[in-house]
Amino acid sequence: EIRSLAESVKVAEEGRARIQEEVTAVQVARAKAEEKQQSAESRIELMRGQRDQHRAAIVRADEALGQIAARIEAATQDFERQSSEKAAAEKDIESKRAAVEEALAARQSAQARAGASRDALAGVERRGAEEGAELQNLRVRDAQRSTMLDNLAARARDEFQVDLAAAESAPEDEASIDWESLGREADDLRAKIASFGVVNTAALDQIDELEAREKDLLGQQKDIDGAKRQLEELIRRINRESKELFERTLEFVREQFGSIFRKVFGGGKADILLQAEEGVDPFDQGLEVMVRIPQRELMPISSLSGGQKSLTAFSLVMALFKANPSPFCILDEADAALDESNVDKYAALVNEFVHETQFIVVTHNKRTMAAADVLYGVTMETPGVSRKVSVDLNGTEGLEALMKRREELRKSRAEASTRKAAELAAVRAAAEAAMEAEETPVAVAEAGPAEPQVLPDNPPELS
Repeated sequence: EIRSLAESVKVAEEGRARIQEEVTAVQVARAKAEEKQQSAESRIELMRGQRDQHRAAIVRADEALGQIAARIEAATQDFERQSSEKAAAEKDIESKRAAVEEALAARQSAQARAGASRDALAGVERRGAEEGAELQNLRVRDAQRSTMLDNLAARARDEFQVDLAAAESAPEDEASIDWESLGREADDLRAKIASFGVVNTAALDQIDELEAREKDLLGQQKDIDGAKRQLEELIRRINRESKELFERTLEFVREQFGSIFRKVFGGGKADILLQAEEGVDPFDQGLEVMVRIPQRELMPISSLSGGQKSLTAFSLVMALFKANPSPFCILDEADAALDESNVDKYAALVNEFVHETQFIVVTHNKRTMAAADVLYGVTMETPGVSRKVSVDLNGTEGLEALMKRREELRKSRAEASTRKAAELAAVRAAAEAAMEAEETPVAVAEAGPAEPQVLPDNPPELS
């Protein structure tokens, strides 16, 4: 009996040692799992911060594009204002040019008539000098005519600054001179000269200034037209490339959506239709999801049951993942409306994407939990004390595979972050270049036209 008891004690001690070793191994595995959980949480927090930074960069790019559109509108308004100023200046120039030409023509006509009058007065003076030797009976009339000539000479000196006494005298028949007609003609000439008023001698200088301003305005208009054409061409190019990219992406998503829908429902058809409206831009048109479940007619997604809606929506989300993969995805109670058979389809569809995307699934469904690699939860062994626990459903091999997949996901996320940062930098540089190209042509009165800035041929996607 003592020997048997000793053997039992020995066996019990060996079992106790094995249990102690197993407990130690479990504690070590638990510590490793907690450490890995903390590392995963820190990486998740880091990725959230990077996501917020990407979103903020996208918002800033949208604001820059809005500023570009506002500057285009301001340049158009300034162009219209300068065009109206140019038209008013041209009208003013034409009116002043016509007035100056009329004044110059009147002045030349008056000068010609005054010259003729001076010649006539000179002839009168010469004939008066010759008639001084005539008979005595003509002396009275000669004295009167001499007085008249003196008056005319004085008026010529006062009004025309012409010294008739210094002019050459030529013999002429005094009897043939019509003194009254010459006097009336001289009075008419003086009245016409007086009616001209004050001649604007600065009109020619004003014409030069207005022509210089017209030339400057034409240069500004040319610069604004060039900048406007460049901006319009840039906008058309961006719209064209955006439309092509949208159509390619929509066609790819429609194809993937139909394929995933048939796989989930075992047949049928699913498609995304544009709600085309006349006169509405394709970017502003709505989208409608139409599906045909096996043994059913074609109908919109709003006519399906709750579970069918969930599976259809999830199929559409996975089709979008095909077009633009993401390093991780969070599904919060996405299987709440599904029955057991549809939950299996949901889990199988998730497992198809785990090699490209890490899924974080929040669920209360046991079938969804069974399809996961690692479970994280909260338990309350002691009332009032919560404790986080994790369970690796794939064992050591599954843990190694998970670590390998996480390493691959980390590399893919790093590459995606680098690519997104480069794309955002390209978008920011393009927006700044477009703003600089907009600012420079507008200030044409102070600076010359700037070289246009052109966006890259392949603008990056914004997701």
